[in-house]
Amino acid sequence: MASFCAEDTVVQLYEEKCKMPLNSGIKQGYISGTGLAFSNFVQYACSALAFWVGAILVKENKTTFGDVFKVHNIILLSH
Repeated sequence: MASFCAEDTVVQLYEEKCKMPLNSGIKQGYISGTGLAFSNFVQYACSALAFWVGAILVKENKTTFGDVFKVHNIILLSH
């Protein structure tokens, strides 16, 4: 009988104990998401730069698009 009377108190204590880990997990999620977004931005920015330089070289007839694409894929897959 006594355990049924203390149920609300125990549930309230449990919820209070869970608030700190929940907030910590949300904060860690934001930090991890921001780091992933930044790393993806750097990767795609480097790819865009490589294709831009490659386009300039193709325009000046110093290389072909096939060679630019091959080098880009080799660099991208070598990580």
